[in-house]
Amino acid sequence: MVDPSSARRLADRCDGPVTVRELARSYHVALLDYDAEQIITESLAFARDRFNGKW
Repeated sequence: MVDPSSARRLADRCDGPVTVRELARSYHVALLDYDAEQIITESLAFARDRFNGKW
């Protein structure tokens, strides 16, 4: 997790499109908090889109 201003700075330094998600219900370890399902679902969708299902 990063402060919103840090997320903007990181996104500004990336090539290509960047999607930033606010995980308002999670705290220090987001994958162990309330937003874990969202993180996993969106991460898998990202990988599928990038690798066209070939992974």
